[in-house]
Amino acid sequence: NHIQSPCAVDHAKVFKAVQDAHCAAEKAYSMSKKDEMVNKVAAAANKAANAARVAAV
Repeated sequence: NHIQSPCAVDHAKVFKAVQDAHCAAEKAYSMSKKDEMVNKVAAAANKAANAARVAAV
């Protein structure tokens, strides 16, 4: 008979939790990079619009 201590760890659950956390971190990093790219595109579009306004005057 094996008596498990109350502190017994289910290693599969811990491993899964670590994997899930890693995956969430990767997604967050990826989203931040996409936000950065969107901001750069928006800035470029604003510059182009301003240049067009100046050229039209």
